[in-house]
Amino acid sequence: MTAFYILAFDHIFIHWTLCMVLSIVDLYIYFTCQKDDFKASFRTFPENPVLVAKQVLINQFFVVCPIMYLSVDFFPQGSLWELSNIYKIPLTMLFTEFLFYYTHILFHSGNFWQFHRKHHTSTGPYALCTFHCHPLEMALVNVFPILISAVLAGLNFQTMRLWHMTALANTVVVAHGGYKCFSPNPHDLHHKFRNCNYGIFGFLDNIHGTYRTS
Repeated sequence: MTAFYILAFDHIFIHWTLCMVLSIVDLYIYFTCQKDDFKASFRTFPENPVLVAKQVLINQFFVVCPIMYLSVDFFPQGSLWELSNIYKIPLTMLFTEFLFYYTHILFHSGNFWQFHRKHHTSTGPYALCTFHCHPLEMALVNVFPILISAVLAGLNFQTMRLWHMTALANTVVVAHGGYKCFSPNPHDLHHKFRNCNYGIFGFLDNIHGTYRTS
């Protein structure tokens, strides 16, 4: 049970801390009229940010937390700083790319689009919209690729925590921050065009001809 509480705290604390910090940064950029200098696509605050935050909280407490509760026993637990198999992180990234790319592209097709449409209500990503999506998408596209890849690679609990926190920070700050310092950001273009850049690292997009840089 302790391991579950640690994972849940990691997820909620890191996500909302980053969202608050980036929202303050975006406010400063907006009020000092520097959005053209720093934002690749400025859509920091949607029409109703309260509803966006509500959907994110629903996903976190009713999708992320239950899945974490059921999955913690798959990761061997040791001492607090036992990162003995951190060398498996590249393999974990490889598994994640395959799982995320193909589930993501599935949700862009056929009947699955109705579950992915909510996440694309914004054409310009912003931190708060990272997990603004249907609960089914949250489970199959956002959570399972991270956890299943860690299980397949055989990560222990502490290494999995590091992997989870790194992946979480990357998707909030880099993928959905909308900052020019990360340009060309494939995920900005994915939100704009919807038919490209389905993966995280790009090599499957290159293989399938779905990679776009402009």
